[in-house]
Amino acid sequence: MLRKRNKSFIWFIPFLILIFVTLACGSSTSEKLQDSVSPIEESQTDSEINSSFDEAPTETATKEPTEAPTEEPTEAPTVTPSKEIQKLELVKQGFGQDGSFGSYAFILENPNQNSSINNSKFQIAFYDANDTILTTDSGYIDVVLPGQILGIAGELYLDEGQVISKIEVQIKDGDPENADPMPTFETSNINYFIGDYFSYVTGEINNPYDIDLTDLRVSAILYDVAENIIGGGYTYLDFILANTSTGISILMEDYGDVNSIEIYPIISGWTFFESDSEKPEDAASLSLTKFGLGNDAYGTGYGFLVENPNSNYTLEESQYHVTGYSADGSVLCTDEGYINSIFPNQMLGIGGDLYPASDAVLDYIEIQIRDGKFVESEIVPFFTAENAQFINDAYFPKVTGTIVNPYTSDISDLIVNAIAYNEAGDIIGGGYTYIDF
Repeated sequence: MLRKRNKSFIWFIPFLILIFVTLACGSSTSEKLQDSVSPIEESQTDSEINSSFDEAPTETATKEPTEAPTEEPTEAPTVTPSKEIQKLELVKQGFGQDGSFGSYAFILENPNQNSSINNSKFQIAFYDANDTILTTDSGYIDVVLPGQILGIAGELYLDEGQVISKIEVQIKDGDPENADPMPTFETSNINYFIGDYFSYVTGEINNPYDIDLTDLRVSAILYDVAENIIGGGYTYLDFILANTSTGISILMEDYGDVNSIEIYPIISGWTFFESDSEKPEDAASLSLTKFGLGNDAYGTGYGFLVENPNSNYTLEESQYHVTGYSADGSVLCTDEGYINSIFPNQMLGIGGDLYPASDAVLDYIEIQIRDGKFVESEIVPFFTAENAQFINDAYFPKVTGTIVNPYTSDISDLIVNAIAYNEAGDIIGGGYTYIDF
């Protein structure tokens, strides 16, 4: 399918973009996840979902929870003696190639039921038919939880004429750490769409923890009818809220006749852990007040309104995630971004484009908002827009207008969002642009 650009009706709502930095801190990944498991869920274990085109079953294995020690030990080591630890097992590996694009994927299992393996490494060599190494790749595996099975996929470019004949995957185990069995991410609603230029894997991911997570690395692994790995791809999910599900879309090349797909979300080295406890007691979360979408011959535009109900806090570095669905509930596309600053009592409009992974028409969207940092602030004046006009055009319709700066300083790199409404006041699309100064 040829990907098209959206040309949606729009209305100005400007806001300021700020530079931000986030710092990591705290204990190990295993400890953070264990601390955020609901008590009724602590007996659940890993669930990685294998899906065909028509079905996306959710399967959950269960194991008995480890009993807590009855006596307080004289020492409290976090690492189990190495002689009791089994190495990570490489269950399966494979590759795919589409011209100058190649991909790899492999499945790992942690056979230890009471230990996680942290900070492991992998490296991969790609060979041609003459056993000549074409290229290599490597990476880190932040954590493999007790009993967990996970998959990792990656992509690479090849020189003209190079043909992959086989790959070799090597794993260097990281540090073992005592950890009880715990739930991991479940996936569902998995679909595979073939386009004219790219293919897409879409699905939904469920976060079983009582904590928001950011920057998950999400791999999609493709199998043929004989269950051989024939390719894969990956992306990063900006965030997933505590105890909720969200959509994911992974773009990749066409690696052949796909019979089934698996999606594996994993904690990455960029992941941060955040909870409601970090919100001030007198603060309220951002409120999603209205949203909508509009389809035309070129694609889909969406828009939504978000409000900061606090009179004494600015929220910085907030994020949003948009999932687009077909009428039958299949995930067709996603989009995500930042709300870099929203002032006390301010209402902002955010507009953007969605590009469905198939010719199916988007029927509805879901929008999720993650609060950023609460910064004490007084009410300040907002940017405003004047003389907004819609200029119709068969190919490049647009909105023009004037942005008013209420401050005594020059402002650069301003994002201007535009939201479109019909006569009934429903949002029917949106878009955005930048102003240099």
